[in-house]
Amino acid sequence: MKQTLLLLLVVFIFIACTDDTPVYAPIEEDEVIQVDSSIQGRLNNGESPLDIYAENNTNLDSLYGKIYAGGFIFYFDESDGSGMVADLNDLSGLYNWGCEGIRVGGTYPYLGTGATNTEQIASECSVNSIAAKACLSSEAQGYTDWFLPSMDELDEMHTNLSQRDLGNFKLYVYWSSTEKDKNYAYKQLFNLNKNIGYYDKDLIKYAVRAARTF
Repeated sequence: MKQTLLLLLVVFIFIACTDDTPVYAPIEEDEVIQVDSSIQGRLNNGESPLDIYAENNTNLDSLYGKIYAGGFIFYFDESDGSGMVADLNDLSGLYNWGCEGIRVGGTYPYLGTGATNTEQIASECSVNSIAAKACLSSEAQGYTDWFLPSMDELDEMHTNLSQRDLGNFKLYVYWSSTEKDKNYAYKQLFNLNKNIGYYDKDLIKYAVRAARTF
């Protein structure tokens, strides 16, 4: 009888030692995965600006300067969720607007006209290495639909990014895609004032910050 009990004990110990059933350690409280609920975190996790705005429209100002769709958000249309972003950096170098003495025509100052302005300049101006063509050839952040912002779009960049110390802007003069006449085009100095004006298309080279829509 004692031998039988001893044998059973040995078998039990053997089975216990060879049991490969996984053992899971309990998750400690401080190991719980943290979800980034900030505006930038929510954008990074796939929410759209419209999702965020629709939940709480006081988030509108908080969207400005956040990185989305390849750049810094500087304009958002609450009615349909579309908007515009500025490239993360200025284009390398400085540029002429181009084609002094030639009226390009068909360029406008309004929001939403920068892309068509840029195409118009590129099609009517044969000069290479100008601001509009530099934007069209940009592939920043993997996007190929960058354009030179219109006068009003450039001012939105200034108001919603630069004046809030967002967007990596410098104290430079930036070109818009809005032509004044055959010799001049509109530009803006990014300082504390609006300083919108126009200057000779080919006399001085200015900075360029491309934009795209989402």
